[in-house]
Amino acid sequence: MKFIKHGYDLHGEIFRIKVAHKGITFLIGPEANKFFYGTSDKILTAREVYHFTVPVFGPNVVYDAPLALMNRQLSFLRKALNGKNMQTYVNKVRKECDMYFSSLPQEGTLHLHRTFSELIINTASRCLMGDEVRNTLNSEVAEIYEHLNDGMTRISLLFPYFPHEKHTKRDEARARMVRMFEPIINSRRERRAKGEVLPDDFLQNLCDCHYENRRALTVEEIVGLLIACLFAGQHTSNITATWLGALIAHNKERILPRLIQEQRDVLGDSFEEDNASVYDALSYDSVQQMELLHFCIKETLRLFPPIVVMMRTVQEAQHYKGYTIPAGDIVVTSPAVSHRLPHVFKNPEEFDPDRFMKPRCEGEDIIDDNGDVTKQWKFIAFGEGLHQCLGRDFAYLQVKTIFSYLFHHFDFTPVSNTFIAKQNFETLVAGPGCDCNMKFRRVNLVAEAAKAAKAK
Repeated sequence: MKFIKHGYDLHGEIFRIKVAHKGITFLIGPEANKFFYGTSDKILTAREVYHFTVPVFGPNVVYDAPLALMNRQLSFLRKALNGKNMQTYVNKVRKECDMYFSSLPQEGTLHLHRTFSELIINTASRCLMGDEVRNTLNSEVAEIYEHLNDGMTRISLLFPYFPHEKHTKRDEARARMVRMFEPIINSRRERRAKGEVLPDDFLQNLCDCHYENRRALTVEEIVGLLIACLFAGQHTSNITATWLGALIAHNKERILPRLIQEQRDVLGDSFEEDNASVYDALSYDSVQQMELLHFCIKETLRLFPPIVVMMRTVQEAQHYKGYTIPAGDIVVTSPAVSHRLPHVFKNPEEFDPDRFMKPRCEGEDIIDDNGDVTKQWKFIAFGEGLHQCLGRDFAYLQVKTIFSYLFHHFDFTPVSNTFIAKQNFETLVAGPGCDCNMKFRRVNLVAEAAKAAKAK
C-alpha cells in the first residue's frame, strides 16, 4: 500500500511498473476507478488474474466458465442474494447470535476477530447452505472451509496446481464438500418433482435454476457457487465486523450513544426489564432503517477494505488520458489507497461516519429529481459498475443485524487503551493486524438508555 501511494504521489492517477516480463498499470482515484470498473469485461477481464480460484470453486464455475456462462451464474447468485430471501435472513442471523453468545458468562474477555469468524461461518451456513447443513454438518463445513481457505496461498497466485500440502488438503476438502451436498441436492430435487413444499432458501434457489437451454445446474456447479458465496461473505463480513467493533469501542463516547438512540428510534423501547432479549421488532424492514449503523459500516470499509487491490487483464490496448495501456498488462486499482485521498474524502484518516450523511454526502452517488443516478466512483470497497459485489446487501444486513443484537446484550471495552489500527497484508484478504481483545459484560444498553430517559 505504501508503494502504491508513493507511485500515486509521484506520478498521479496512472503509473506503470514491470515485474519480470509482466507490465502492471495502476489506476488510482475516482476518474481512474470509472475507467477500471466501467470498461467491458471483454476488454478488461478478471478471468486470468483470478484463475487461482478455480481449484477452490471448481471446474466450469465463475472464472473457469466462458463469459456468457459466468454471467448467467452471477445472475443466479444475484437472484438468490436479493429479493424475498433477504426477508428471512434477519431472523436466521438473530437466532445464530442467540445460540453463539448464550454460553458466555456475565463478563469476561474475547477476541473480536476470532469471535466474528466463528459466528459468521454459522450465519453464512444457516442463510446460504440451508438448515440441513447448519443443523447436522456445520462443524464439518467449518473444517472444510478452513482447508479451502488455507489452500489460497501466495504460491497459488502463480502456481495454483503446484504439489503442495495445502493444495492437497484444499482439493480433498472440495471433494468432501461435493460428497456432502450431493445427497441433499438430489433429495431436494426428488421432493420437488413429487410436489413437496421445500425451504425457500438460497440453496433451493440454486437447485431450481436453469440455463437458457433448460439444463439444470450440476451438483459440482451448485457446490462451486456455494463456496464462492461463502468465501465472498465469510472473510469480508468477519473482518468488517471486527474493525467495526474495535472502532465503536475506541470511539465509544462519541458514537455509541447515537447508535443506541437509533436502536430506540427504530425498534422502540419495548423490552423486558431484566432480560436482554432480541425483539420481534428486529426485522428486515427495521434493519434497513438503521442509517447511522449503515454508515458506520461503510466508513469502516472505507478505512479498512478487506480487498485492498482489484485486478484485471487488458485484452486490447486501451488509451487513458493520453497514455496507452498495452494489451497483456495487468491493471490494478486499490480501494485502500483511493479511499484515503484527501481531495476525495476530507480528513481521510479519521473514523467519521457522518461524512456519508446529509448534508455532507461525501463519496455518495448523486440522484437527481428524476431518480437518475450519477456515479461518483469514490467508494469502491464492494467494487463498482459491472463488477459490484453481489453480496453487498447481504453483508450490510448480516453485520447490522449482529450489531443490533449486541447493543441489546453486551457492552464492550478495549483491553488496551492504546489502539494502533493496522491491517495484516500477509494474507490475500487483509484482516486486522492489531490487538482485537475486548472486555465484555452482559447488559442491555438500549434498555439502560430507555430507563435513563424515563428517570429524567
